[in-house]
Amino acid sequence: MARSGKVSLALTLGVFLALAAQFFLTTPILEGPDSYQHFRFVRYLVLHHRFPFLNGDPYPADAPYQEAAQYPLYYLLGAAVSFPVDTSDFNQVLAVNPHAGDLRANGNGNFLFHRPFSGFPHGTELAARLVALVSMACGLVTVACAWFLGRLLAPKSAWLAAGAGLALAAAPPFVAFSTYVTNDTLVTALSSLTLVLLVCWVATGSPKWSWLSAASLALAILAKFNAVGLVIVYGAAVLLTAKSWRARLGGAAKLALAVALIDGWWMVRNQLVNGDFSSMVAVNGHAYGGGYRPFSHPLSSLAPVLHGLPGVLHGLVSTGAYGVDSPPAIFMVTTTLALVGVTCGVIAGLSSARKHRWLWLVLAWPLVNVAELVAYNWNVTTGGARLLFPAMASFAVLAALGWASLLKWIRAVWLTIPVLGAGLGATAVVPSLVVAPTFAYPPVLTQLPPTATPLHAVFDGSVELVGADSNAPALAQPNTWYRLTLYWRLRQPTERWLDTFVHIDALDPSYGSVASFDGAVGHGNLPPPYWPAAGVIEDRYELRLKPDERPDRRNAVPLSIRVGMYDEHGAQIRADPPEGTDQGVEVARWKLRGKPPDAPQRPLATFPGALDLLSATSKQTGPASLEVNLQWLAPTQPTRNYTVFVQVLSQDDRVLAQHDSYPWDGRYPTTLWLSGERVFDTVKLALTDALPPGSRIVIGAYVLPDARPLLTANGEPFVVVPPG
Repeated sequence: MARSGKVSLALTLGVFLALAAQFFLTTPILEGPDSYQHFRFVRYLVLHHRFPFLNGDPYPADAPYQEAAQYPLYYLLGAAVSFPVDTSDFNQVLAVNPHAGDLRANGNGNFLFHRPFSGFPHGTELAARLVALVSMACGLVTVACAWFLGRLLAPKSAWLAAGAGLALAAAPPFVAFSTYVTNDTLVTALSSLTLVLLVCWVATGSPKWSWLSAASLALAILAKFNAVGLVIVYGAAVLLTAKSWRARLGGAAKLALAVALIDGWWMVRNQLVNGDFSSMVAVNGHAYGGGYRPFSHPLSSLAPVLHGLPGVLHGLVSTGAYGVDSPPAIFMVTTTLALVGVTCGVIAGLSSARKHRWLWLVLAWPLVNVAELVAYNWNVTTGGARLLFPAMASFAVLAALGWASLLKWIRAVWLTIPVLGAGLGATAVVPSLVVAPTFAYPPVLTQLPPTATPLHAVFDGSVELVGADSNAPALAQPNTWYRLTLYWRLRQPTERWLDTFVHIDALDPSYGSVASFDGAVGHGNLPPPYWPAAGVIEDRYELRLKPDERPDRRNAVPLSIRVGMYDEHGAQIRADPPEGTDQGVEVARWKLRGKPPDAPQRPLATFPGALDLLSATSKQTGPASLEVNLQWLAPTQPTRNYTVFVQVLSQDDRVLAQHDSYPWDGRYPTTLWLSGERVFDTVKLALTDALPPGSRIVIGAYVLPDARPLLTANGEPFVVVPPG
């Protein structure tokens, strides 16, 4: 290899390692897709010196769930590097987050609860980090394979090779996955190596490459069965190299022998134990139910596949951490670079395949891999994109070829460095902008800030809510994010995995539920067993009020922000005050702005120092029912709760019907009103008989415990409204 080639390869691998190290250091252990279960497989091998079973009665507590049927090569390597480490602290430093999911949906970006670590890793953390280093080594192999394919395309230019390798480093999901504990990294590395060996076979025609590629393919299958799609690519290589049927049968025999020797034992075991030599049905059937069947979907149901393709693209080139989005700017940069590069690369590859026949293999493998994804997973999503990682070396060399061809065609080769810089720069900022905030622990203060409202609510006798703060204005807007900060402290140590709920309840039922959060304190990152013994935990939330789609928007919507806790099984826990046990304690009151019509120029009546009655109308809604519509104004913010009475009086002042309550049937006491707020209230009255002639409707107010009516500005104890 020429000096320039060595420099190019070293630079490529060095850049990838530098970027991967950032993800490695900022991502807590076992936060990749199913990494928790993958590590449990490794740990099971170390502890029991045998392979786990997918099913069993009783099912072992430390068995790796559906991953027990996976092909074992990655787990054997993981056990080889981690077996000296004591992982007896596994259940003390890790626990599954029951609310784990998409950060965009519920604020729980973490799949696990992690006890805060300090100092050099030890115990479970060290073991998990060692296995993750195996994944990082797999990432290096994949990058080197992409570099080698680029080198074959342009033997006299080391920079196309570097571009192919750096294209992988410019894909945040690939770099992040290369630091996760997952067998996807090993199958990706071995699939990429197999592709390189097949390319060498087609390029040179030497039989040794056929043996090496057959062995590499069999090892890739032993890492994960979805590498089996490479059999098609291997067959294409046989057709491109072999001139006779005897030679073609010989090539097929080599692969069959390699698979029999390397994979046969596990296939037989899987068939005997799980009834499925491939593990595809066993793994997915265990996870999703016995109805799972690959290759069983009619072509008429392609709609979900097409709908999920943008998510797959996003998962290939743009996500920042598993299940967590990158900012839109990063998404635009990485997606644009990938789409333009691969599209132009396919065009250039089809043109160059006449000269480099091996390019047909590079073009074919992504297509086979996509077909596998559709057949294997069907409802393709962002998470499903990892099933396309085995073809990442192909995607990378096509992207590099595409950009090189495009920049040469538009005579702007000088843009090579800016294009690479944009992609690598986008990846470089993801750990600090996306990953670190997602898994960050909440700040710990020495005392409650002076801006916070002091509170006293104790849950389970151990956890205390000591304060709250919010930046919501007096009248909030829909479709707007507002900050809510809670302040907690530990009264006494606890081992209970208490979850927090933050609910915003609307007093107007037509507005429905608003925003909410369920999970551990600190956006799901820090349950009470991991809290520090001293200090106040600052727990921040961003809550978005949904659009106001009420039929009647005249009134503002009073909102009650309530906070409570429940145990890991969803059961209530004892709280002080007692009402916090069921519905939580109120920590703040917000109000959504309404859209009232223009106010009358003059009020119908004024109750000095209290309220103004702007208008009052009535109408009969049935033979013995009456509806009275009132419009009130609070000239200043009320300091007392006024009870409104509405009475139907006969001609001789007998009470025919009466309604006494706070407005909105008691749901909206006047002390919740703002200065200048108008409130529209409907009072429904049931009559014992039809409304007699000469009756009238009177409206007034009083303040309990004194039931005497307040006098209007005219000295009247009530306002008279004629029946409608």
